[in-house]
Amino acid sequence: MAHKVAIVTGGGTGIGKAVAASLARNGARVAIASRNPGHIEAAKADFEKLGLPVLGLPMDLRKKNQIQQTELVCYLASDLAKGITGQAINICGGQTMV
Repeated sequence: MAHKVAIVTGGGTGIGKAVAASLARNGARVAIASRNPGHIEAAKADFEKLGLPVLGLPMDLRKKNQIQQTELVCYLASDLAKGITGQAINICGGQTMV
């Protein structure tokens, strides 16, 4: 996974957090996204204890503008890191009341 960038939605807890940690341990640059800032901060602290760098992105996938803002951040970051390819991994859960 060296020279890869991965964005893991639902990366603050559970399966998403485990996937993000595995990617980071294997050399990927990892961003975790969650709608809960507390989950992001707790996960970041856990990653830091393991010596794994991670970027936290507060994002609610139910809100299109937040997805678009995150896409812009990722686009700009990938432009600065020329030659690095990326992965998006969606592991989010929840319910939306219609």
